[in-house]
Amino acid sequence: MNITPGILGLDDKWKITFASTEALKLLHVDSTMPPKIEDMPLGEIIPGIIVKNSPSPETLADALSSKGLSVADYTCSADGKNFLFCITDSSQKDFSGMDFNRLYRQNKKLTAIGIFSGGIAHDYNNALTAVLGNISLAKFEAGQNSELLDLLNDAEKASMKIKVLTERLSSYSRGIKLARVKVRLEQMIDDICACKRKEFNGSINVRFNDNSSEAECDPQLISMMFECIIQNAIEAVEPGKGAIDIELKAVDVTEDEVFREMALVQGKYIRIDISDNGPGIAADKSSDIFNPYFTTKEDHDGIGLALAYSILKRHRGFISLNSVPGRGSTFSIYIPLF
Repeated sequence: MNITPGILGLDDKWKITFASTEALKLLHVDSTMPPKIEDMPLGEIIPGIIVKNSPSPETLADALSSKGLSVADYTCSADGKNFLFCITDSSQKDFSGMDFNRLYRQNKKLTAIGIFSGGIAHDYNNALTAVLGNISLAKFEAGQNSELLDLLNDAEKASMKIKVLTERLSSYSRGIKLARVKVRLEQMIDDICACKRKEFNGSINVRFNDNSSEAECDPQLISMMFECIIQNAIEAVEPGKGAIDIELKAVDVTEDEVFREMALVQGKYIRIDISDNGPGIAADKSSDIFNPYFTTKEDHDGIGLALAYSILKRHRGFISLNSVPGRGSTFSIYIPLF
């Protein structure tokens, strides 16, 4: 039996901003009875909560433990004043075949990896600046020595690849700050696909519905997210026979959903489906694809999907995977319009 977790929103004063139907059930609150639960301090439902600091997975888990509940995951707004928690019955171990306690530990591990990656990337970039500077000087001194220039060019290319990787590691860090503006995602996806078609020996088809809207997001980070997922699709297909289909449309989500530990709450979203005709992903590996450094492809770093996942999570977005071995994969991306 699959168990649906509850989605609970809190502000930095521990007032409830949102509670899904499942969250109300878990908290033993009758949603038909006044007063309205929104704007109610959580302490009125769970007495004894000490409101000294903003909510966190640890402090909320302590508060929920009296009701036999636990925290599976959380996300917060860019200003750190609003929080969204995924809560579940502590006795329940099964949700789509996954253990919530394992998901919580995994989320903590991802946070630590993000912080560690950011520090490593900063140190690497400092070192690479000196390396690339010295290579440029050496190329100038090499003059007409073609053999030496070839060696230096190879060293420069390798250094630039490392620089790109460290930039991605830095972006994966949880320290990302969002610069939100209104963005037409159709144009952004069109521009990315136009660049990809120049080097991709296959077809990329894009369809837009007329009812799509502008999304408020960080354009640089969202562009990087699309770049990662489209590139993942390109790398999944057979050269010369690859077909990638992208569809964008506005949708109304009427029921709460959870994939992995990310929460998709009710509301209006832009949904982008990115499909490929590659070999697909086996069910036993699909739960790991967003882990940093996990990859099924040789000579790849396993950062792209982890980075895309992290960026979407910071935007209160959502990503799900539907894949059948031998029949390709579809990543469905949801970006909120509220």
